[in-house]
Amino acid sequence: MNKRNYQKELDQVLDQLCTDKEETAPTLLLHSCCAPCSSYVLEYLSRYFRITVLYYNPNIYPESEYHNRVQEQMRLIRELPTRYPVDFLEGVFITVQKEWKRSQRAANGALPATASDLQKQSARQKKRAVTMLPQPCRSVR
Repeated sequence: MNKRNYQKELDQVLDQLCTDKEETAPTLLLHSCCAPCSSYVLEYLSRYFRITVLYYNPNIYPESEYHNRVQEQMRLIRELPTRYPVDFLEGVFITVQKEWKRSQRAANGALPATASDLQKQSARQKKRAVTMLPQPCRSVR
């Protein structure tokens, strides 16, 4: 059985997408749940793309810890040597529990909406960027 070499496939895609001309570097919006998780990806992909990092993690509580982690993400971006500048967007601090309670009150006891529905609703209300977490067992093809 032949195993796929995903690194080689990625290298081929990057060769097709990217050129050595700095003014034509493609852009990439990269979701980050935390600085440590994004460090390697930023280091690797910043050679090929102008990256904007969108930091969003609804699993962090309390709000002060969320903002501490935002600051750590910004510090990583500032200190990481990159070929192209990296931009930063901060997602809205929303806990799933807070949104669930709000939807419960609004629905007068109906079943709660899914987390992705709550995130979309909040993004529409606040007109800000929000990321959607991948659904399990979903085919990429």
